[in-house]
Amino acid sequence: MRRFFLLLFFVAFAAFASAQSVTYNKSWVEYDVEENGAEGMYFHYDFTVSGLKGQDIKALLFIAESKNGSSYEWTKSWKDGYKSVEGSICVSKSLNATYEYSQWSDLKFFVPYEAMDIAKTGYSYYHSLVVRRSDNTQVDYFKYTSFDWKSYSPSAKIDKVWADHNVYKDGKKGMNIHGNVLVKKMKGQKVEFSCFIYDNDNNNVKTTSDKYSSVTNQLVTYERDTPLYSSTRWEDFCLFLPYDALPQVQGRSNYKYKFYVRDVNRSYAELASSSYYSFYYDLGNDNNNNNNNNNNNNNTGCISPVLEWLSGTSTTSASFVARVGVHSKKEITSSSLTVNGMSVRGMKTVKNDGYDMVINENVNLRAGDNEITVTATNACGTTKKTFHVTYNKNDVVVDNIEGRVALVIGNAKYTNHPLLNPANDAADVASSLRNLGFDVRVITNGTKREMEQAISDLSLRAKSNGVALFYYAGHGLQVNGHNYLVPVNATLRTEGDVEYECTDVNRVLANMESSGCSMNILVIDACRDNPFESTWHRSVATRGLTGINAPKGTFIAYATAPGNVANDGTGRNSPYTTAFLNTLKVPGLGIFDFFQQVQASVMKATRDSQVPWVSSSFLGNFYFNPNK
Repeated sequence: MRRFFLLLFFVAFAAFASAQSVTYNKSWVEYDVEENGAEGMYFHYDFTVSGLKGQDIKALLFIAESKNGSSYEWTKSWKDGYKSVEGSICVSKSLNATYEYSQWSDLKFFVPYEAMDIAKTGYSYYHSLVVRRSDNTQVDYFKYTSFDWKSYSPSAKIDKVWADHNVYKDGKKGMNIHGNVLVKKMKGQKVEFSCFIYDNDNNNVKTTSDKYSSVTNQLVTYERDTPLYSSTRWEDFCLFLPYDALPQVQGRSNYKYKFYVRDVNRSYAELASSSYYSFYYDLGNDNNNNNNNNNNNNNTGCISPVLEWLSGTSTTSASFVARVGVHSKKEITSSSLTVNGMSVRGMKTVKNDGYDMVINENVNLRAGDNEITVTATNACGTTKKTFHVTYNKNDVVVDNIEGRVALVIGNAKYTNHPLLNPANDAADVASSLRNLGFDVRVITNGTKREMEQAISDLSLRAKSNGVALFYYAGHGLQVNGHNYLVPVNATLRTEGDVEYECTDVNRVLANMESSGCSMNILVIDACRDNPFESTWHRSVATRGLTGINAPKGTFIAYATAPGNVANDGTGRNSPYTTAFLNTLKVPGLGIFDFFQQVQASVMKATRDSQVPWVSSSFLGNFYFNPNK
């Protein structure tokens, strides 16, 4: 009898020990993490598996959505590697239950934001862990646990929409539709910016234009871009719509446009949309919705000049560069510029192919608001526009400054004229600046849009800081007295392409000035000779870069003197960047002593063939590497 009870006990114990179960202890979610360059969430689980000693098991994470909190639907995924055969979000891990009671105190699953659908209005989101044996038989599952997806779902906000009428692009007259847009949680993902055209009853307008037609022949203009950061703002995303894409109906037609932001990777799911904005188009009328131009046109199809402001709207310097683009199919016969009613004589202009012209003039401003009025005349009439620029006078002498942000760009992979060192220069400068307390963002082999978006972003970042630094290494060239930084995707068949394909250094200055921070530093190792000039049929390009007078509170450092060229170098870094990096290691140097030491190092390394140059209007001092 005793043996019987002992046997019964051991059988019961063995049955208990072999019972297969999962004990879920806790779970939690971690947001805004990165894995393999993608931003997303970690789902953490603490659980114990019993009764599966020595067996292989699978742990699978599922995401579900629910409108009432009781019935659930699997959330669909748009990214390979993060979805089940049915297309729902699923991440699995293979495990081995080594012991009778095997515990995983922190098993984490990564789900990138791009794999999640956009949050549906009124829905809640849940995560659940399922444990299965190797034969795919389910052992147990963790109950649905809610997490905050609405706040972390990809989203966008359109702050402002406006349009310019009677502008030109690719030889066509039309309208530029602008959007001030903020996109979140879409870093590295394609976003589409589009404007659809509607009639007065909000019905889509149809078009026969191939270029400006949707798959259902709806009239649309669109472009795609890729956000560089988790929260990326476009202060002015511009879409062009030619008037000839509209139905060509004689007389005035009333239309509306609506600005959209869509997620390309999620079947163009809508991230944000604007209100409807009205405009009209009158076939044969050259003054469509344009109250800024004073046109005196007697002939249908004869168009007065169109003026476009190219400079910033605020500055901390009394000396200001006023730049205005003049678009005209006919030759400009006269032009003028006044500042607060006073005429500017001897204006500098640049004439390009197609009789387009750029007015480029240094003017003096008074403190506060300034009116700059530009007039241009062609055979069709005269256009007059007034622009406003605010001069924020600041006479504070700065001794040293807290709060440092920097943008570092290194362009090397040019299609026809690659360089050896700029990408290395950018990486090493960024690393050294971070060690000195700078919040650094790096662009390597940047396109024009990537560069100019990053420059605009630098202005926003600088608003709450004391120092903004811009460091550029790559091709740079001078055309008609202007310095340009060359993106890797620039196509420069003639010197006329430079203004449209490259980034003007004045654009960098204008953005940095508008931030209002105490000090702006520009370091430009881009004085390499112009390799494109040999292919230009006629050239107004000049050797090296030209000098720029630094606006107030600005320190500009060039790798070599105006009109000369700098070396790319044969080592990891250029001679100038090498000297800059070495000098950053020296504590206690004020900014003037710092660049003087950089200059001496470069001259020694190049046997005086390269002499760095600076321009400054900065009062006080600044230390890259303060005394410790």
